[in-house]
Amino acid sequence: MVISVSVNPANVTTYHAENISAVSRIQSTDRYVELKADINRNGIKDPLLVRCEKGRIYVECGEERTFIARELGIKSVSAIVYDTGGGVIPKAWIDTGKFLKTIADIEACFSRTEYEETTHETCSECGTDLGEETHTVMVPTLKMILDYVASGVACLN
Repeated sequence: MVISVSVNPANVTTYHAENISAVSRIQSTDRYVELKADINRNGIKDPLLVRCEKGRIYVECGEERTFIARELGIKSVSAIVYDTGGGVIPKAWIDTGKFLKTIADIEACFSRTEYEETTHETCSECGTDLGEETHTVMVPTLKMILDYVASGVACLN
């Protein structure tokens, strides 16, 4: 099952939670600073992807947004949680969450499904500047949950 829920970012565990130097590196990047400013102005637009395991909530995609929400004092963020069949999703979420039964239901949770990404290429052999290329890519959180559904890790009801 795949459910859309609200979570308190203070109650979720991130992969870098125990590694202070990794968190500091993440928080000092220009991308992080820009994302924080955007979230401060516009809020968090897209849900986190979380899983439940042994009574804890783990962020699978959206770690930066989780850190920023904590820093800004945001008490509730949208999240998509999936069950791999172990029945570990809290009953309160099952009772109050919105069941996502189709790919369209999942996509509707996102402010956008794709975005433009520009990469700068340099030849690895000679160092020649190959210029910039712009690609359309799927939002990472959306891609991850759709991959889980396609592979059978997460099941739609």
